[in-house]
Amino acid sequence: MPVKVKNQEDIYNRWKSLRLERFSQLENDETVRPILDAAENDFKNTISLIKKTPLYVLFFSDVYGQEVINNCSLFTLPSQVFTGKDVTFKSSRQIQDNKDGHLKLSIDAEGVPNEDFRKLYNDKFKQLFQDTSYLYKK
Repeated sequence: MPVKVKNQEDIYNRWKSLRLERFSQLENDETVRPILDAAENDFKNTISLIKKTPLYVLFFSDVYGQEVINNCSLFTLPSQVFTGKDVTFKSSRQIQDNKDGHLKLSIDAEGVPNEDFRKLYNDKFKQLFQDTSYLYKK
C-alpha cells in the first residue's frame, strides 16, 4: 500500500511562502543555509521525514504493511542532536487480543548507549553549553 501525505503540495507551498517571507534575509548566511536546505527537503517530501520518527516506526509500520518490529529488536533513527548520526533503539512489544475485536499493543523502546555521542558532545557541544552542573542550596 503506497503511503503518502494527502496535503503534501499544500505543505510545500506553505513552506516556500514562509521561506520567502520570513527567511529570505538568511539565505546567504552560511550557518543557516544548510538548515533551510534541509527544511526544503523535509517539506518537499514530508512522508520521508514522518517515516523517520519513533511514533511511525513503533506504531504505524504494521498498519502500512512494512517490516514489523519483532518482540525484541533494534532499529535506528536519525539523531535530532548530532546531524548525520543515527541513534540505535532497543524495542519490545506485546500484542494482546481482548476477544472483542480490539487489540492491545504495548511497546517499550529505549536508546542504546553510544560512547561516540559522549565524545561528540565533549568535542563540539560542551563548551557551547558550558557547565551544566548546578549547586542547589538547602
